[in-house]
Amino acid sequence: MPAQILTLQDEQLTIGSDKHIGPFDLGDLNTETGLKAILLFRVQVDGAMKLTMQFNDHFPVVSAHPFGPGPDSMSERSWHENFVVTRTAEQPPNAPPNLKKHGNMLHISATGSGRVLISDIDLIYHAT
Repeated sequence: MPAQILTLQDEQLTIGSDKHIGPFDLGDLNTETGLKAILLFRVQVDGAMKLTMQFNDHFPVVSAHPFGPGPDSMSERSWHENFVVTRTAEQPPNAPPNLKKHGNMLHISATGSGRVLISDIDLIYHAT
């Protein structure tokens, strides 16, 4: 099963509220039940913030992850999240997918006092 990598965003984004990346297509996406994908990005936080990232208004891939105001939060770091592409075997067959072949959107939001800087957003997924 081949893997593909798609760069969603190279340049740095400042997240103070909501940002949207897309739409983007994954025409060769393997939608077999239970397959996973990986979201990779660089993050730097200034202040006490919570970061949320989700595809297509599905359950968040990064769910309100807290960053404290300490000096370590200002250090740039690489981050990755593994997530199920379509649905798990335990979910009903009509459960909405995280990713689909066409018209995907990545929604990024941050709450709190400060800002979040994100760059180098890549997606690795199973292709057909």
